[in-house]
Amino acid sequence: MIINGTPISKICDFTGLSARDVYTKIDFIHDRVIDITARRERLFEQVDWTKVGRRFATDSQTLQLNWPNKKTRAQIAVHHLCTAHANTGYIMAAHVGLDPVMELPDIEA
Repeated sequence: MIINGTPISKICDFTGLSARDVYTKIDFIHDRVIDITARRERLFEQVDWTKVGRRFATDSQTLQLNWPNKKTRAQIAVHHLCTAHANTGYIMAAHVGLDPVMELPDIEA
């Protein structure tokens, strides 16, 4: 529900949980994601790159996103850059070229 943008109050109504319980579950999931990520990244120290290969593939694409303003309905182009290990497909880095402080009039100028 959170991924779909459902407000916390609606999640509480639907699940019967209190807002505090919903936030506790969100914190739990966040902690697990951080823990799993840290464990996986520590494994990089043990990788024998000569054995698994040293090739990486980098690609970029332009994503068309809706401008997050209800008054102005416009699409903005956001550049996405991703690098993956060529043999395993493990995503090494992914970046979105988005500047959240930019305003639509500045972009159009």
